[in-house]
Order: sequence, then structure tokens, then C-alpha cells
Amino acid sequence: MHEAKTKLSQLLELALSGETVQLARNGEPVAEIVPIAARTRPLFGEFKPFQMELTEEVLAPLFSKEEWDEILRERDKKLVQTIGELADEKSPA
Repeated sequence: MHEAKTKLSQLLELALSGETVQLARNGEPVAEIVPIAARTRPLFGEFKPFQMELTEEVLAPLFSKEEWDEILRERDKKLVQTIGELADEKSPA
């Protein structure tokens, strides 16, 4: 152990180079110095953009029952109007 204390810098260099260094007391291994995997930081732009679908399960809890019902009625009106406009475009004149 005394030798390990005096040569700690050298032992760390060995570990950093990929070796596993065993420390022994009275000839019995008691510990190991091993390299820790380097933490890599993501590079700028490496993150995937977060995208969340705004489904009814996500949006509904944000509104009162009355507000949510009104939102759905308006959505349905717009949908019916769009379907009607598309049908008018496709029907023969």
C-alpha cells in the first residue's frame, strides 16, 4: 500500500491507458484502479428535437368540460365545412 501511495500518479496513468491496476495488502488483492468511461457531451445540434402530439388526452385536462365541449363543436363545424367544400369541388357542374 505504501508503494501505491508513492506511485499513485503512475498507477493512474496505467489505468487511463486502459489497464486494470490491482492493489494488494500482504500479497492479497484488495482493490482495483480501473479507468472510468469518458463522459461525452452531445455536440451542438446533436439532440433530436422534442415533438409532442397534441392529442385529446393531452389537451382535454387543460380546459373545463364546457370549454372542451365548445372546442370539439368548433372543430366538428370546421370539419363538416371542409368536407362540404371538397364535395362541391368534386361534384360535376
